[in-house]
Amino acid sequence: METSNLLLVGALFLFMAPVCLSVPLWDRASLACASIPGKQVLDEESGRYFLVPQTCEQGEVAWRMTQSYVALRFWRPKPFKVCFSSNTPVNYEKYSVFNASFGNMFVGSPNMYRKVCVNSIGNRLDIVLLAKKSFYVMRAKFTVQCNS
Repeated sequence: METSNLLLVGALFLFMAPVCLSVPLWDRASLACASIPGKQVLDEESGRYFLVPQTCEQGEVAWRMTQSYVALRFWRPKPFKVCFSSNTPVNYEKYSVFNASFGNMFVGSPNMYRKVCVNSIGNRLDIVLLAKKSFYVMRAKFTVQCNS
């Protein structure tokens, strides 16, 4: 192989390596709970579905864009509610909350003045968070409270 061809192949590798290596890191979602050390990380092939541990009473889910949604399943021994919050201004909300346990019903989009809360049907609740536009990273904070 000639030196010029070798240099061309080397340059092509250096150009393409960051792109090839960054794809799995680009399309991920993560769940972090305040009461549990570490975080769960999902790749694109996961279906974007998190089972939120029972011990997770507050946390944050983050997801990167090529998929614009993430699904969460909450389970508790008795009825509960989950509230989502955001620090975005009114009319600039970044994501919407859908109750997948109740026919994918739109519940709302949280902002700096308004939380969006969803009551469970029994002891389980399925939620879909859907980005309203394309953003590099979406973050949604949540709290879980048992109903008395």
